[in-house]
Amino acid sequence: MLAMLPLASSAQEDDEVANAIQREIDSLLAATTIDSPDSVKAMNYYLVSAKTEYVDTSLKYSTRSLMFCKPEDTTLRAKNYCNIAWAHLANSDYNVAYKQLNKGITLLEQCKDSTLLPTAYMMMARLFDNQFIADSALQYLNTALDICIRTCDTATMTICYNTLGDMSFNKKFYQSAENYYRKALQITTESGDIAGMAVSTQWIGNIHILYEDSIQDGTNLRIAKDLFRQSIALHDSANSDNPYYIQCKYDSHGDLADAYIKLAKYTDDHRYADSCLVYYKIAEQYFLSHGYDESYLDLSRVYMQYLMYYHKYREAEKFLLDLEKQYFVDDTYESYKREHHLMLKEVYLQLGDWQKAFANLEKEYEYASRLTNDSSMTALANSQTAQAMMIERINQENAERAHAERQKRMYIIIFSLAIVLVLIAALTIAIHRAFKIKQRSNNELLLKNELLNQQKTEIEAQRDEIETQKNIITQQWEDVESANRKILESINYAQRIQTAAISSQKEIDELFGNNFVFYRPRNIVSGDFYRAVRCGRYSVMITADCTGHGIPGAFLSMLGISALKEYMTTEDDAQNPGIVLDKMRSFIKSTLNAENDDSPSDGMEMTVCCLDLEQMEMKFAIANQTAYIVRKGKPITLRGDRMTIGKSIIESKNFKTQSMPIQHGDMLYMFSDGIQDQMSFVDGERVRFSSQRLRSLLIEASPLPVREQFDIIEQAVTEWQGDDLQMDDMTLVGIRIN
Repeated sequence: MLAMLPLASSAQEDDEVANAIQREIDSLLAATTIDSPDSVKAMNYYLVSAKTEYVDTSLKYSTRSLMFCKPEDTTLRAKNYCNIAWAHLANSDYNVAYKQLNKGITLLEQCKDSTLLPTAYMMMARLFDNQFIADSALQYLNTALDICIRTCDTATMTICYNTLGDMSFNKKFYQSAENYYRKALQITTESGDIAGMAVSTQWIGNIHILYEDSIQDGTNLRIAKDLFRQSIALHDSANSDNPYYIQCKYDSHGDLADAYIKLAKYTDDHRYADSCLVYYKIAEQYFLSHGYDESYLDLSRVYMQYLMYYHKYREAEKFLLDLEKQYFVDDTYESYKREHHLMLKEVYLQLGDWQKAFANLEKEYEYASRLTNDSSMTALANSQTAQAMMIERINQENAERAHAERQKRMYIIIFSLAIVLVLIAALTIAIHRAFKIKQRSNNELLLKNELLNQQKTEIEAQRDEIETQKNIITQQWEDVESANRKILESINYAQRIQTAAISSQKEIDELFGNNFVFYRPRNIVSGDFYRAVRCGRYSVMITADCTGHGIPGAFLSMLGISALKEYMTTEDDAQNPGIVLDKMRSFIKSTLNAENDDSPSDGMEMTVCCLDLEQMEMKFAIANQTAYIVRKGKPITLRGDRMTIGKSIIESKNFKTQSMPIQHGDMLYMFSDGIQDQMSFVDGERVRFSSQRLRSLLIEASPLPVREQFDIIEQAVTEWQGDDLQMDDMTLVGIRIN
């Protein structure tokens, strides 16, 4: 994790903040009309992109703001490039993020904006740190820090030092981490930021906890204990109502309990263990009452040490089994299961139950192997992205080198022309003077001719040098073309793999008969996918739209297809599509480690329709999409839950399974948002195709045979797009119920 980010507040507080932000965004969009000046459109669209927490929305409005920016709007253009880079960084599209952020930094450097530059440099550092390129990340962080020191920006300077401390802490360079945290502590002390002092003091205490193995008399544990007590006192003095600092305060209670139980083990002094229980209960009550499950699971390790210290093995067994029933029935807290089974193993060893101890040891090994495989896959993906960025940097350097060579060639030509002009002038003067003094002019003319021959030789040598440079540049261009061709071949092969993974037209025809599939990826491979499968008496059709498009979206789509092959297989699965979406959400969260990120992370939107053509009934569940049934020319809108399969700002506990009767002749339409979000120029303005226009098109086409419907929809989308770029992957499936 690159920087210390505020922890999540309660669900109610999150809803209130989200509603307030949405009201601001709605107000800005309402104030932006077709007649608004370009400057107003550019600023309002930027403000919308800056306020929203939705990645796709931020990307959409930053791009729209750039369309209305003037060349002289340097700072606003730079902010939009940085917002676009943030959106692609959130989608792990590091190559595009690097390009956009580099544009923003170049503009900020041109206008010498020392206020925004440090933040842009820290974002670039995050980009490299996410790909485990530590040297580049540190370089950008130190550059940001130099600017903050020069401008006396203590707030950003504190973030830089804490970020450097986090990077050192994660790499287990504890001494360096302590030095950075102490610098942050010094700044917050001088500025009177008591809450910030409390957080830095807590982190220094955590480092001393990790020093415990180096000093056997418990000196560092006592130092850590005093630092945690000091952190709690500072939090009490600050009395902040910020949810981040409030949770940090109770984290300090848990850390203090940890230090006390470790001191009890070192000294065998029961008074330390009793103090541990006091501070554990305070932290436990807060975490449970506010729903901070992960903080409570971290804290439970301290309580286990307390029970083991007093040899309360049966009580420890019951505590762990209760935790397992409450938190480990699914994959939500997958990362805690390994240590959970290790603790159970130790308890059963103390109880002499060797069989259960061995069973928990086997489970621990299973989770350890699974985490190792997941880490390897993540490292491989990051390596491939880093390689793509390296190619991009080489391309950029080659382009700059070619530009320099062109400038050099231009200077040589200008210089040569100047020499020729000088020679012509000198020759004219010589001829003029020849009329006056013939012999003297002849001697001077001879000298001039010799000089001309010498200069001609030099010009020919320069011409040969220019030709050599041209050949070098041509060879470099051919090398770049070869690299691009190999990358395109890899992407085309990935398309073949993805095409094989989704359902074929033959499979869909066997299940549904009259149907059509309009499927148009934006970038060869797609973040959209569809799947048709037989589950008992149910014919199931699924459409999904993954976060992003191109290669990142395709990775997510392959994860989704793989999960559906496990979760949508039986008749019981088809009767309960909402439960299938719950399983998909847990799988995506655990696979992408979404619980450790405080912003909306990767995921997908999905519609699952399960048709019982014998009973003429349909079960369906929808994740943040809309579908239609058109019955005798009248549309029936199918709506589901307003949350994605993944981490979502608006998130309830479970997806709902809904049912409705169906009739012969009904047309079922399932689609992603690619068609309705496609832009086109109408009366000089860029306009979306929109959900209303799509709904009208489907109603108009619904009575026709499915082949004619496909032709009408394809023609309408193609004519609307015109020469404009395709904005997103497009998928629309139509099924005639017979």
